[in-house]
Amino acid sequence: MKKIVLLLFVSAFIKVQVQAQICGTGLSLQGAVVSISNSPADTDLDYVVVNPYNANEAWAVGKQSLLIKMTRSGNTWSAAQQTTTFTQYANQRFKYIQFLSPTTYLLAGDGIGNALSDSGNVYISTNSGTTWVNQPFKVPGGPNYYIIRHPSFSNWYITGTRNGVFITKNSGLTWVRQTNITPSNNFSSRYYSAVLDTATGTVLMSNRDGYIRRTVIANFTTAGNDNPTWTNVIAPTTTLGSITIGNASWDNMFRNGNTIWAVSDNDAGAALIRSNDNGLTWGAITVQGYSPLLHGQFRWVSANSNVVGVVDNVGYFYYATNASSAAPTFTQVVGNFPSDTTGTYTLNTIAISTTPDVQILVAGNKKQFPTIGSGPILNHFSCQSITGLSASVENKEVSLYPNPAQGSVNLVLNAASMVRLMDVKGRVIKSIFYNAEGNFEMDLSDIHAGVYFLSIQSAETIQTKKLLKE
Repeated sequence: MKKIVLLLFVSAFIKVQVQAQICGTGLSLQGAVVSISNSPADTDLDYVVVNPYNANEAWAVGKQSLLIKMTRSGNTWSAAQQTTTFTQYANQRFKYIQFLSPTTYLLAGDGIGNALSDSGNVYISTNSGTTWVNQPFKVPGGPNYYIIRHPSFSNWYITGTRNGVFITKNSGLTWVRQTNITPSNNFSSRYYSAVLDTATGTVLMSNRDGYIRRTVIANFTTAGNDNPTWTNVIAPTTTLGSITIGNASWDNMFRNGNTIWAVSDNDAGAALIRSNDNGLTWGAITVQGYSPLLHGQFRWVSANSNVVGVVDNVGYFYYATNASSAAPTFTQVVGNFPSDTTGTYTLNTIAISTTPDVQILVAGNKKQFPTIGSGPILNHFSCQSITGLSASVENKEVSLYPNPAQGSVNLVLNAASMVRLMDVKGRVIKSIFYNAEGNFEMDLSDIHAGVYFLSIQSAETIQTKKLLKE
């Protein structure tokens, strides 16, 4: 991912921006300014995400081990820097958070250095982010840009690094570099993003050289599947409408069911593309209001079934409320930044939530002049006034009964769904895919009494239900 080189700027505090302002039809900015004390100025936010198990919680991470937790009360978000001490590489850049269960979170840090011999770091929290434990393995390949743990197999990880993609099936005891790709000299590229569909075993990964690659691993526990063949679904020679991919850097992909979005920061102009069939075929999407001469490069994309949003590196984001349309209609919004003339702004990441209403979070950094430095910027937007969005989500609520349950529990599903039963530590006890809507009975006779969670994932939503087994 291309970054602007910044020099250190000493500051006593950093402001996280969440200020009120009307930003467009149906979109309003809410909140207040929060100051974070005792943080270095040379820092920024690279990733923001809303907890899929708790719509009132979000996290943002970035440079200098910056870890910010956001909590929502009503329509107001507050933010606080987490002061957890990390035993490895205190000044690393955090890149990614994955929610493995309602209480178990994974945090990826990119380590220090660029060489293949350098390694990234992985942390796990089993208490909803209160404390983090450094995992007893290192990620090879230099700084890692993302790491994903398979929710059903706790010993299986895939990571994209500065020097290729690696897979482990034994919690980091051995890592297998992915080399079954074409062209063969491209396996050591920087891989910036990956998405995983646990229902089908589909994995896609993207790099800075114009490629998006796809594979399907039928059984993650089977030996011999740790270096599969990858198919190029997007390549530099690919033409989508008027767009020729060229040497695009695919900085981010986002999955919502079988729909996958991807953005590039091609020097010739940013691109937004979409696949509606799990990455097999793709089409280009026009983003109204965007100009490559004025608005730089796209950095991130996020979406749900109704809303899609992208951010660029000069402080703008673009959203459309008809994400499933063949040609979504985008509105351009400038990020809400301090009313001063001391710097310019870049946005690096965006997150969109749908439960119980639409919430949009964008994050990046402020670049200060004449002394160049940076500080994190975090904006909150809501789409509550957009007609029909809240109702479309509320009508899809999954129900279960009886609860507490004994020998079995009945699930009322309104769409085909992957259902996972997890214990309080986030371990998956059983996974069942129901390929239609309806009333289904899940057998509980083989599990012990206690508290469990049901994760119900359809093409549109992820819902979590607490279940008591007697």
